[in-house]
Amino acid sequence: YINSLISVFSSISNSKKDAILCSIDLVNTSAEVMKRILGVDEDCDVISSVNYQKFSLDWEGAIAEVEFDVKSYTLSEVKEILSSTDIKAFASFRCSNLNVQKESKVFETVASYAINEAIKSNTDLLYVDCFESIYKILKVKSLR
Repeated sequence: YINSLISVFSSISNSKKDAILCSIDLVNTSAEVMKRILGVDEDCDVISSVNYQKFSLDWEGAIAEVEFDVKSYTLSEVKEILSSTDIKAFASFRCSNLNVQKESKVFETVASYAINEAIKSNTDLLYVDCFESIYKILKVKSLR
């Protein structure tokens, strides 16, 4: 999802148009197979999910700001960032080494879901995702 945000930003920067990013996670095989593929516990719920956001470079009517970069972080860098912020933190189920709130259900579109939840609740958010010890961070700032 974070890499898709980079593509969306590049596209709207060049085109000067808005974009809608839809993330769909459809569980169409056995939940047990998905759990093995994802490497999660057997007692986790694996669910389908659909989320979308409209992105624009125009501030007029904006309800939130999403900040991200192409930088990757180490676990120690992420822990340092988390310890130095008052922003609510939320992490992907893959971030088992972080002691922050995570969604109880497992779905690949959780980053998009977290953005939507922060926007709905008018709260700022620091979202952390990881894959094979490489961490990415995005921030949501409520503008309402």
